[in-house]
Amino acid sequence: MNSETQNLHLNTTGTVAQPDNGHKENSSKEQNGCVLIKSGSSHPEKQEEGGLLTINGTLVVIVISFIVFVILMQKIFYGPITEIRRKRHEYIKKMKDEANEAFRETEKLNKDYQENIKDARKKVFEKTAELLNEANEEKNKVLEDKKQQNSEYLDEQKQIIQNDKTQAIEELKGQVMDYAYNISRKILGEDISMAGLSPEIVEKAINKAEVR
Repeated sequence: MNSETQNLHLNTTGTVAQPDNGHKENSSKEQNGCVLIKSGSSHPEKQEEGGLLTINGTLVVIVISFIVFVILMQKIFYGPITEIRRKRHEYIKKMKDEANEAFRETEKLNKDYQENIKDARKKVFEKTAELLNEANEEKNKVLEDKKQQNSEYLDEQKQIIQNDKTQAIEELKGQVMDYAYNISRKILGEDISMAGLSPEIVEKAINKAEVR
């Protein structure tokens, strides 16, 4: 070249190849995987400042490796983690839904239980009242029957007593008249007529004797 500037060639290891024409070694500087090349000349007075950005094989390999690394991390690491987080979120949501459903079911069962208890108590109360009414009715019926039986028995006994009394009075009438006749005869010493002694008088005398 007219400016006597030659570009340095880079090998695959990133080292600078030395030219064979004896020119001075170009200064180089690596920055972030890139090599900055400055041109040089055997004549310092004619050296011109300038730069050229050259992409070598190492940079390409690094970029490709980084892209592959990102893709692999996305598939191997971030993808499964995202899937695990999604499944965990779904599992937590499912458990919350099941817990809420179980709570609602428990509330429903508790409400049904309270209603059943209330209905059972009401039925027991009604049944108890019904049994008490039936027992009272049966008791009243038994008392009425017993009272009727006692009344009939008393009437029957009264009738029996009255019949016995009447029979006894009839028997006593004859005995009284005989006693009166015998007493009168013993006192007077002679037979007397009992025509004036009527059965009514005898009965009154017997009744007075009963009252006493």
